Amino acid sequence: MLRSLFVSLLFLLSAQLVFAQEFEVPDSYKFKKKEDYIRYEKEILSCITWLESTPFDVQDKKRRKACDFLLKWLDGNPVVKKFEPSGDMQVFNDKNPELLVIFMGGWARYCIEHPESADNTLQTNMAGILSVIKVYKLSKGNGIKKDKNIETLVKLWEKGDLEAWVKKNK
Repeated sequence: MLRSLFVSLLFLLSAQLVFAQEFEVPDSYKFKKKEDYIRYEKEILSCITWLESTPFDVQDKKRRKACDFLLKWLDGNPVVKKFEPSGDMQVFNDKNPELLVIFMGGWARYCIEHPESADNTLQTNMAGILSVIKVYKLSKGNGIKKDKNIETLVKLWEKGDLEAWVKKNK
């Protein structure tokens, strides 16, 4: 039983890495109409996965292109139209401002995958913070600076208290 669980987990992790490595930023994209945004949703999800699973200290040029693609997609997007994190949700802005894009990516992915709940600020903030935690743990010391505020969020998440913190601080 434990062996099959381990094998399944290993398969899922390797599949995510392969999927993430295959992402390429589209060469020419334009976002003018609602259909343009919808047409690129799969690429945006791939972009977010790639940003989350690729250490910050590798493929810098591709990372900048991916961030630019995500930010342009978010700008004026009719689906992800309520991006309103409070100041307390952005505790990572001081030492690692580049994590704001990661936060926005987690937020956007939640909105794409749960359009009926896209205005649920608790869940969208949770999704954004969980993305930040994932990237922070992957890249701390490798392009991401150690940050006691994010360390606190990691501990809250590990103890199961992150959602209560988000509710209190949103």
